[in-house]
Formats: sequence, structure tokens, C-alpha cells
Amino acid sequence: MIHPSIALDQENGSSQINVFSGQGNRWKRLRSLFSASLTISKIKSVDPIMRKAHDELIEVLRRNDNGIINVKP
Repeated sequence: MIHPSIALDQENGSSQINVFSGQGNRWKRLRSLFSASLTISKIKSVDPIMRKAHDELIEVLRRNDNGIINVKP
């Protein structure tokens, strides 16, 4: 879930978050929020989810050898 304080770019009304174009205090705030969400333990907790998604994708690719894959559920 996106932290509510960074979900809306007040300057241009965009709902996009771009830590790369942030400057000054905004950049520092975004960096601190993202850094907290990218701890080793949190990344490790996502690993089983990513592995399952990977395995499901590989299975779909193997079953659909005709080259047509519907990527939308």
C-alpha cells in the first residue's frame, strides 16, 4: 500500500510517485519512506509470493506454445 502522504503529487495533481525527480525535502521524505519498505526482512517475506507468481507464469508459458498468451485476468 502506498503511504497516503506521498500518494498525490500536489504540484502537478499526478497520482504518480517519482523518487528520481524529487528534489530537496520531498526527495528526502520519499527516500526515507521507500528505504523503510525495502529492508532485507521485508524483501525476504515477498520472496515466496514472487516465486509462486514465477512458477505460475512459467506453467502458463509452457501450456500456451501457440504463442498467444492472455496476460489480463
